[in-house]
This record gives sequence, structure tokens and C-alpha cells, in this order.
Amino acid sequence: MRKLISSYGVTFHVTEFFMISNGWEYFVLEDDANLPPNCKTCLVYGDEIEAGDVYLPEVAPHIVCKSKDLSHVMPPPGYKWTT
Repeated sequence: MRKLISSYGVTFHVTEFFMISNGWEYFVLEDDANLPPNCKTCLVYGDEIEAGDVYLPEVAPHIVCKSKDLSHVMPPPGYKWTT
């Protein structure tokens, strides 16, 4: 897990990263026990940067890369990795 911080000081705990075929990047956030099965809260960097719940079976066929090793993943614009 790595901590991601926005330019506004909001911190997210990222556990996984994946990119889909249209180039959108998904930063999977810490598990939320209140979500339905197969759903994860993600920070999504596409046309805009937004956070929301993602139903993983819907995007799974489009994933082109995926990693839990976040050491080589660049943060989205306006964010930085922190300790």
C-alpha cells in the first residue's frame, strides 16, 4: 500500500493499480467493508480525475496492465506519493 496525497491535502491509501484499454488509470483504494461484492472504491484518472465505486467484473475484460507493486506507478496529475 502507498499513500497518495492531493494538492488539497486529501490522503488516499492505494492498494492496487490497473489501466484499461482506453488508457484510463484506476488507483484502487483501501477496502471498504460496506461495498457489495466485486466492488472497489477507486480514484480514476480518465478525462477527469474522480473517485467512486467500480464494479470490477465490468472493467475486468478491458484491463491491459495491473499491479500491486506501486513503486513504479506515477501518481495522477495534482497528486503525489507520500510516506
